Amino acid sequence: MAEAIKILCIEDEKDLRENISTILQSEGFNIIQAENGREGYEKFLSDKPNLVLCDINMPIMDGRQLLDKLNKECQNQLTETPFLFLTAFGQKDDKLVGIKLGADDYIVKPVDFDILLTTIQNKLKKSSDQKSATKAKLIDLCEKVSNLIPKEIQQPLQNIITLSATLKKETHGEIDKKYVDYAGKIYLAALKLNAQITKALDKDKIINEADALGNYVAVADIINEVKSAADNQDVTYEVGDNLPQLAVQSALFVPVLVNYLKQHELAETKNIKMNVFEDYMGNLVISVSGKALLPVFSEELEEAVNELGGEFRIQDDGDETYHIISLPKYLLKHQ
Repeated sequence: MAEAIKILCIEDEKDLRENISTILQSEGFNIIQAENGREGYEKFLSDKPNLVLCDINMPIMDGRQLLDKLNKECQNQLTETPFLFLTAFGQKDDKLVGIKLGADDYIVKPVDFDILLTTIQNKLKKSSDQKSATKAKLIDLCEKVSNLIPKEIQQPLQNIITLSATLKKETHGEIDKKYVDYAGKIYLAALKLNAQITKALDKDKIINEADALGNYVAVADIINEVKSAADNQDVTYEVGDNLPQLAVQSALFVPVLVNYLKQHELAETKNIKMNVFEDYMGNLVISVSGKALLPVFSEELEEAVNELGGEFRIQDDGDETYHIISLPKYLLKHQ
């Protein structure tokens, strides 16, 4: 059974929000409700709706502020998600601002539900057609690259594997034993490289990583969110200047970092310090160090870093332990 299409309805007037939700649910849609832009932003990240229906004038964060924030931080996801404003009749200025921000259409209040349903269906069909066309182009590109790689790389790589396998089986005198060992190491390295190439060319992996790119958040904003969420913990922050933006959903990544700092606190780690900087290769490094009295490890953090294509490692330096996250430079964007 196909999963119901998700529509995020952001409206501060409870009666109108529930009336819209009831009508759309009767048409088979899965409705996610939010009463202001801030709550809508969080649910946009966590629930990944197929369409957003948003009032303009709301407390805490209004519709224009929300759309502006999504444009800056979730551009790739927003491009594939129709965003419809709910606006009172005659609010011309609101419409002009929304058009400049990239709203896909408007529904005028009081809401005509026939017009609402027709508009939603049209926008969802257009979005589906665009996604299909984009995916088809990406798959075509993957196939072209996959056809090129065996000829240009895998053929000489197979020669290295075959020759090194032959050499390590040869009978040599004792003086040449080290060369046999070298052949064995070359053979293993070539097998690993071949496996990595095959993995890197997996179509689903390429498409998933391409989908993740485009949702950029300033690294400094991520660290500020961590500071705010972990404000009761004794942590010193050293954040480099002019840090880039990172292709990550902060609402998902920040809690993982906060929980990791909490584990350090529970382990009675002394002098906890978080350093954030770019290394000489252009990768983003987040280092958490301190004098840990108990072992600290987070499978949740390691999985999150691995999903981003990064590396997580732990190093001891005397009585100080470093927990190092390295995120690849292709996830970064400088202003």
